[in-house]
Amino acid sequence: MKPIIPFVVLFFLAACSKTPHREQEDLSTSLVLNMAQSVLSLSQVDSADVVFRKVGSSETSKAKFVKKAGSLAVPLSPLAPGTWNADVELYTRAVNGTSNQYKLVKGILVTEEKTGVVLPGPGAVSGNGWLKRHVKASAGNEVVVIVPDEVYDSYFEFRAKTTGLYAMGIQREAINVNHLVKQETWACTNACFNGNGQLINNDHFMPFA
Repeated sequence: MKPIIPFVVLFFLAACSKTPHREQEDLSTSLVLNMAQSVLSLSQVDSADVVFRKVGSSETSKAKFVKKAGSLAVPLSPLAPGTWNADVELYTRAVNGTSNQYKLVKGILVTEEKTGVVLPGPGAVSGNGWLKRHVKASAGNEVVVIVPDEVYDSYFEFRAKTTGLYAMGIQREAINVNHLVKQETWACTNACFNGNGQLINNDHFMPFA
């Protein structure tokens, strides 16, 4: 048995020594979110997804980011060369049913060599291309509400696992010191959700924003 033990140890060391190199290779051909350039730590991230949309085409591709070498990465290898829009959604870990969503839409160029693209992670507030939104969920995520962090973001979204009868409403107010500058409301009481159990609206509060 003695001759076998050194062999096993050497094999283990060799396997370990290859891991950082392989991760670096993966990052060099991936879309990467650099979390060192972010207000968030990698441990605060619950999940992140991206939908790639090819410019001038109806072609789309959806993928999940994975944590690698202190970053979030998704391979570019499935994409054909050309210009794509990357719609990124990142979610933080929930605390008492509350978390944050960070949204980024970024144009990227996919080359024949699948050269990697590196983007900074979310900032402290909406900025550097990222929009920060607040997510509130009921027990078991039966109902999820997403509302913007910034007044100029008109987006809001409801999600429901069962699309029964719901009465929903949102009121937004803009206040300067103690003065109410503007107020706008939205409500829905019937057939609010689409077939996927979602209600997404980016228009109603556009004049308000």
